[in-house]
Amino acid sequence: MEIKNEKYAEIIKPIRNRLREFDYHSVIFALSSYLSCSHNDQYSYKHMERLPWNAETLALWVLSDNARCYKQKIMNANDVRVYIEDIRLILDKLPSDNKDTALSMRQLFMQQIPYQKTANFYAFVRQLLLLNKVVNGSKLENVIERFFEMSIEQYSELATIFYLYFGQRNSKIIFRDKLVGDIVKIYGKTTINGFISKIAPSLDAARKIVRDKRKICLDECFQPTVLYEAPCISVSDQIISWGIPTIRRYFEYVVSDCLEDSSEVNIRQDWDALFSNYIGEVLKHTGCIVLNEEEIKNKFKLNGKVCDFLLEEKEGFVLIEVKHKNLTKQIPAIAEPSLLRSKLKATLCKAFGQLENTEKYIKDDSSYQGKNIVSIIVTPSELWLGPARFFDAYSNDVSTYIISADALERLCELSRLHGISFCSYFKDVEKQNSDPKTALFSPEWLLMDKQYELNRIEHLDVFFDRIFGKIRNHFMLNRLKLANAVDQNCA
Repeated sequence: MEIKNEKYAEIIKPIRNRLREFDYHSVIFALSSYLSCSHNDQYSYKHMERLPWNAETLALWVLSDNARCYKQKIMNANDVRVYIEDIRLILDKLPSDNKDTALSMRQLFMQQIPYQKTANFYAFVRQLLLLNKVVNGSKLENVIERFFEMSIEQYSELATIFYLYFGQRNSKIIFRDKLVGDIVKIYGKTTINGFISKIAPSLDAARKIVRDKRKICLDECFQPTVLYEAPCISVSDQIISWGIPTIRRYFEYVVSDCLEDSSEVNIRQDWDALFSNYIGEVLKHTGCIVLNEEEIKNKFKLNGKVCDFLLEEKEGFVLIEVKHKNLTKQIPAIAEPSLLRSKLKATLCKAFGQLENTEKYIKDDSSYQGKNIVSIIVTPSELWLGPARFFDAYSNDVSTYIISADALERLCELSRLHGISFCSYFKDVEKQNSDPKTALFSPEWLLMDKQYELNRIEHLDVFFDRIFGKIRNHFMLNRLKLANAVDQNCA
């Protein structure tokens, strides 16, 4: 644990000291209970009014605090509400130094995002698909299987069952449910216990995770699902959770989180390469010409920095650079443009330079003929960076957009199914942004418009059906009934 901001530490100290009037375990249970809600209520205005993200912040403080300093009073739901209101009042009084409007907006809604967006199902499936592409016997496979303490195939199946089931239940019900007993019969007690211990480490282990990684500064109050590294904990012979959004965040990006902490750079690079190659495969679904780095260099006689892919459409060229950068606590929620540029120097800032150099060579080529050029940076998850104007040092006369893999796959499906090109989509984005009344914080928000509505991403659904088919077969062979909650969620 590191104190990054002494002033902030002093401001929150009185709240922490008052929390110590309570029994430590009762605080843990009260906060977990406050964050638990039914499947139907989790995205409701009623739940949002309760400011659950502030309860996550309180849990962070308590987990990183010294348990021996706590007394004997039992905390209840009303006590939790009092402390949540205290946090709100503190944050409301703190001035914002951010001069960038988009980044100020980002700071305000970052922690609320998980409670306003439903599960990113395709992020979860995409991760499983990438796991399926890991080479057998490779060092990457060894690191991942050592982390999960089981084979990639076993993890994929168990993660699917629990990910779907968490959508309908809270953690107390799940881990005592008949489903767990049935799964033990299929996968074995050792495997299931190992799987659950990853999701729900012991209280001591969870406290160590939090203490080792916590940096005491105001930023922690604005980070989304701040406890995603330990979404549940095992305490007093019970397993409790920090709410469904935190659990889902864990499952959707656990492999990337695991490898981000790895000291082996080559392992991270192998995973990044899998993601980049996958994006290249998805681009081919459009039916357009797709060039990789070498092909771009050869076609445009390009020297120096080059982007990963080029998509040739009738209206123009789409330049794509893939950066495996997830939304983690490493990216500050509160940041001036200069700090974000510093944090993202090796990834997004580098991408701007690669795209800019590629664009320059295309414009010098005879095939250009004044066509449209669209530049895109693709990341696994949405980074909520807004229009990214703070990358001005890398800007040119071509707009550069930062979008998630989910958005890119939807655009590829729209191209394949309905003939909607990337160039026309981003022309529409520019049109929306030309009027302050319709301006979009993120370019991928336009995908929510009715004309771009898409119910499914076919190749991910096909892959998921294969995994789910295996799970069904396991249950049938063992003469067990697959839980309705899992079946209904799959449907």
